[in-house]
Amino acid sequence: MRQPPIRIALIGYGFMGRAHSYALNVAARLFSHPSVVQLSILCGPNQERAENFGAIWGWREFVNDWQHVVDRDDVDAIVITAPNVLHAPIAKAALKNGKHVYCEKPLANTLADAQAMTDIAKKSGRVNMVGFNYRRVPAIALARELVMAGQLGQIYHFRAQYLQNWGARESTPYSWRFSREMAGSGALGDLGSHVIDLARYLVGEFREISGQLKTFITSRTSADTSSGTLVTVDDSAIFSARFRCGATGSFEVSRVAMGRANSLQFEISGTQGCLSFNLERLNELSVCRANDNPLDGPKRVLVTNESHPYIQAWWPDGHVLGWDATVVHAMHDWIGAMATNSVVLPDFEEGLRCQAVINAVVQSAETRSFVEIAGNDGE
Repeated sequence: MRQPPIRIALIGYGFMGRAHSYALNVAARLFSHPSVVQLSILCGPNQERAENFGAIWGWREFVNDWQHVVDRDDVDAIVITAPNVLHAPIAKAALKNGKHVYCEKPLANTLADAQAMTDIAKKSGRVNMVGFNYRRVPAIALARELVMAGQLGQIYHFRAQYLQNWGARESTPYSWRFSREMAGSGALGDLGSHVIDLARYLVGEFREISGQLKTFITSRTSADTSSGTLVTVDDSAIFSARFRCGATGSFEVSRVAMGRANSLQFEISGTQGCLSFNLERLNELSVCRANDNPLDGPKRVLVTNESHPYIQAWWPDGHVLGWDATVVHAMHDWIGAMATNSVVLPDFEEGLRCQAVINAVVQSAETRSFVEIAGNDGE
């Protein structure tokens, strides 16, 4: 028997707003859920743009005040894809008003805001989730299954890089993403949060961090003015880590890496084998075990079989998925959790732990020393 529809509001209509609108439409049809979703309200600062966007994706109503959205009694859940500075005020108000919340990453601009959001989420009893969509790549979900099953033995190393080039040219105009006040950090929070979350998901909690941050293009011209505006966030971050399990980690993130549009790669090495993943080959996982013939090299696993995570709802074996599927899978899990009022990961607590690592990288870069991550023991 169908439950009443889950009435959803979306705040923000940029790239991720489009991704979540698509994902909500697809997830509700591709997977079986006890509740249907209703795309009720779209919120953004420009009414005309919001109306055009909403007409394409099926949103029923358009408003430009997020406070009005979180106060509405006819909204059950909110997806936040607004600029980072708005994550904390919107999420806190929504949770206090009894809404379920899905918040894009990073959870907040500061560790204090992330802590406050997590505290309110725990008290609210509402379903809360953070947009670390790469956990929903079937190949990465399979990688976790292998690690958790002990297939790699004791983990020694985690290596990751996430490189983009959209900010590599000085002509790229100034936007909120170049402001510490609006974004919290640059490549570190935008890209680094993803690889930090994947490291925690696959290897475990961080113990300490040593990092450096660099801003290469220190001033950018606004799209609507001819004057330059100071860039107050990092263009790139490089950091090393020690994990509580004894493994070591190395990380590099950049949005000024010419030639790299969206290059996310990681490798895990253990006593009994290794595995690696490259987002540009999203449907594949490379696996090598200690008892394999070393002359054969790593084995390529095409993760498109119905026995693999999430694939049963999609196409026949070998009919590969795209990046959009990661957001569809996240929305599927969120909808399912709301329908049963159950916990879904990564929740705000996990977003907080990621924020603690981001904070440690910033502190390390400022002090040029290792920084221990307090209160991040995990369970």
